[in-house]
Amino acid sequence: MDNNTMNEYEIIEQMEDLVTSAKQTVFSDKVSISKDEMLDLIYYLKNAIKQRDQEEEAKNKELLRMIQESKTKEQVSPPSEITVSEDAKKEANDIKKAALRYADELLASVQGSIEKTLSIIVSNRDELNQ
Repeated sequence: MDNNTMNEYEIIEQMEDLVTSAKQTVFSDKVSISKDEMLDLIYYLKNAIKQRDQEEEAKNKELLRMIQESKTKEQVSPPSEITVSEDAKKEANDIKKAALRYADELLASVQGSIEKTLSIIVSNRDELNQ
C-alpha cells in the first residue's frame, strides 16, 4: 500500500511494526531502528493529518457560511406585502438548529480523532524513549 494514501492510524501501525520488529540491543530493552524509515513514516503521518485537517476545515467553512447565510436571511425583514407563515419560520428555525447541531457533532468528531491520534503518538514516543 502506498504511504501517501494511508490514514493516520495505518501509518502509526507501521511505526509500531517498525519498533516491535527492530533488532533489540543486547542486555537492554532498547532497539535499533532505521532513522530514515521512521522519518519517512513521520512525514507521511504529518501529511495525512494535514490533509484530514484541510478537509475538515473546508467542511467547517461551508457550515459556517451556511449558518452565516441563515443568520443574514433572518436579519433581513421581509417586504411588507409578503407574509411569512409560521410553518415556514418553524422550518427555517429547525434547519438552522440542525445545521448548528451537525457543526457541533463534526467538530466533536474532529476533536476526538485528534485526541486519539495524539494519545497514540504520545504512547509510541514513550515506548521509543524507554
